[in-house]
Amino acid sequence: MTTALCSNRRLRRILRVTLFMALFGATLVTMTACGPSSPGGQSEAAASTQLAAVPGVDAARVGTESVYSGLVAETSAVGHLTLESTATIPDLPKLLEYAIAVTWSANQREPGKRLLVSIETPGGTDADLLAAATSLGWDTALASRAGFVSVRVDEVRSKLGAWPGTVPSAPDGVTTGADK
Repeated sequence: MTTALCSNRRLRRILRVTLFMALFGATLVTMTACGPSSPGGQSEAAASTQLAAVPGVDAARVGTESVYSGLVAETSAVGHLTLESTATIPDLPKLLEYAIAVTWSANQREPGKRLLVSIETPGGTDADLLAAATSLGWDTALASRAGFVSVRVDEVRSKLGAWPGTVPSAPDGVTTGADK
């Protein structure tokens, strides 16, 4: 009888541990937003390639970044462009608008509250992206420094539609003097 009782306790303990691990795993997957990418849009790699194809852009990266506050992750969509040394930007608002649309079209992970874009210009002079965003009517635009701007996801959604957005067509004349 003691053998059966010990075996029964052991079985209950194994079941409790298994249940705890299953619930912990499900919670972890939910909290980190792991899962399949959303249909539509394009991959982060394709979006990066699309931005890098703009004449005058030396390098580009589109992705997501997460910042943790305790156990909660806040994910932002990020687009970064580095211009060639000979490039100039005659139409910064148009380039910014395109960069926001391409970043919004990346379908790996849906951003939480912010979409960020940065443009690194030759010679270390940073473009005034806040002024460009304001001229385009982005009411929630914020900039912590020149060459960088963030906009709220709810405003992006209202202007560009549901995430992931439609893959935009490349604009003409946003840069000049490019090596490409």
